[in-house]
Amino acid sequence: MIIVILLQIACRASQEAQPPSALDARLVELSTLYRERYGIPALGIAVIRSHGQPAMALTGSGRVNSNTPLDQDAPFHLGSNTKAMTAFIAARLVEAGRIDWNSTIAEVNPAWRPLIRADYQQITLADLLSHRAGLQPFIEPTEFTQLPTLPGSDSDQRRAFSLLVMQKPSRNRNISRLLSGDHEYSNSSYVVAAALLETADGRNYDQLLARNMRELLHLEYGVGFPADQNPNWPSGHVGSGDAIRSVPSIVLPRYFTPAGNVQMNLANFAAWIQIHLRGLRGQDRHLNQSTYEFMHYGRPDYAMGWKHAEHQGMRISYHDGSAGTFFTRAIVMPDSDLALVFLTNISNDAVRTAVSALEAELIEAYAQNITPQ
Repeated sequence: MIIVILLQIACRASQEAQPPSALDARLVELSTLYRERYGIPALGIAVIRSHGQPAMALTGSGRVNSNTPLDQDAPFHLGSNTKAMTAFIAARLVEAGRIDWNSTIAEVNPAWRPLIRADYQQITLADLLSHRAGLQPFIEPTEFTQLPTLPGSDSDQRRAFSLLVMQKPSRNRNISRLLSGDHEYSNSSYVVAAALLETADGRNYDQLLARNMRELLHLEYGVGFPADQNPNWPSGHVGSGDAIRSVPSIVLPRYFTPAGNVQMNLANFAAWIQIHLRGLRGQDRHLNQSTYEFMHYGRPDYAMGWKHAEHQGMRISYHDGSAGTFFTRAIVMPDSDLALVFLTNISNDAVRTAVSALEAELIEAYAQNITPQ
């Protein structure tokens, strides 16, 4: 796994690494270099410490072959990096006593008991957020085209979808194997989890997102794809080489927002990831350090909105996001007091190769093998 390889690099990094505040010009060079080498229309990078302003760079254009300068405040579609936000909302409600990680679907919504398969009744909130419920994945576009039109508000549709998906047999007949450690990625699990959070709190998901991200953390965000809201903001791209092209936004049902439909600009996304870095180092007041640790490491391999690994005592949590036309990555290394963010407006093999190579270069240069505070 490339993450483990990078940890080996991190362990050799100098403790006298250049502070991120001095990195901006270097990051502009790297963004330009990697963007041109790998055919990426726009590439944003942030190097983050637990204190101080993140160092950031964003170069390129919102559309391939465009000479229009990219707005430095332009948002990018985060895809599944939205899942960490849903997990954060859940963590806040857990600490407030409105729900528990071990609350089951049937406990939170007793009226659902006769309407869903017995396999799912004892699935917990943590099972859903860690992809251990065995629900249909809803990763391929064909899965969405097969859905019926659901009536009502976003919350109504989320509840109707939850009941619909839990009336189908588990895609993995051995749910006990999932609960014992394995996970199988499922976007629908996050939709069902959000429906539980709405029931537990009484507010809908949009209100919960606004309360936590905007009011509590003072972070700005949007829902949906950027170019749909402002034609000057980045469009998504597909293809490779000379065949790279801008494409219309993918239509995701709004009730799927908890699984991956938030947009953010580089500064706000970097600030969001800094909150997690601080939280894992015991320096954030919004959640207990133990809650951050549970979100990032509480289940093997995939916890609550975060994948994780460990090598030579160094912890790393990370997540990619893509709905098919953008690609984003976030990496948090609390034992090195380092986090990295990458935002792009294309999704292909080349951009994943580019981000992994750039990630390795930045970790080698700036990771510090230090202990959490």
